[in-house]
Amino acid sequence: MKQISPSNAISCSTKYVQHVALIFIVFLSFFPTLVSGQNFRNTGGYREYDIVRETRQRAEKGDGEAQYNLGVMYAQGEGVKQDNEVAAKWYRKAAEQGVSKAQVSLGIAYNTGMGAVQNDTEALRWFRKAAEQGNALAQFSLGMAHNEGTGGLPKNDTEAVEWYKKAAEQGFALAQSNLGFMYANGQGVPRDYELAHMWLTVAASQQTESLKNLQPLDSVIKQIELRMVPDKITSAQRMAIRCLESKYKNCDYN
Repeated sequence: MKQISPSNAISCSTKYVQHVALIFIVFLSFFPTLVSGQNFRNTGGYREYDIVRETRQRAEKGDGEAQYNLGVMYAQGEGVKQDNEVAAKWYRKAAEQGVSKAQVSLGIAYNTGMGAVQNDTEALRWFRKAAEQGNALAQFSLGMAHNEGTGGLPKNDTEAVEWYKKAAEQGFALAQSNLGFMYANGQGVPRDYELAHMWLTVAASQQTESLKNLQPLDSVIKQIELRMVPDKITSAQRMAIRCLESKYKNCDYN
């Protein structure tokens, strides 16, 4: 993300933020939580949960959710031999039926080259399909693509803000933090330190300890406060509380 100027820009590397985001996205795609089964059977030398067998049966009959879940099992090596290419195959079957989680996972496979030939344009095609269904992870990914001008998209900060906001209003913390940086640096929107402070505060409230170490939002918030008068800081803090209490439905000026 291009900084506005050395003197006015908030000093946080968005390239670094996006690197953190990519790690997070890949983790979500290839290591999602699965409900573990307990009954095993042997399949080709590998133990397979009964739940995998049942999921496979449904997937082979065309059940989109089962196809996605089977892809997850192969991606994680849960009950089957880990295989990203087979995972991507099942993601594709589900994605073609409109399962948004599968569309995102297939997009990530293309984006990272894990399970599919790396292709940013194809990745964005699947991200867009999922984003248009309201998938927050896909919306965030499209925001990053517009932010950087990747995958054949022209760089467009205004469009990036729109997608970040859609994901942020669903509680997606990385979109909330990126939206805060956009307001802080006046990218795609007029510079607004109150809204920047609010979104970064909301994002920080959701951070785990590991993400705090990777992306220290508290220090960025302190940088922003140096550019604000006390009344504006208080106002931003109140907006953040209102945003959180409203489940991200009331995150702007009244």
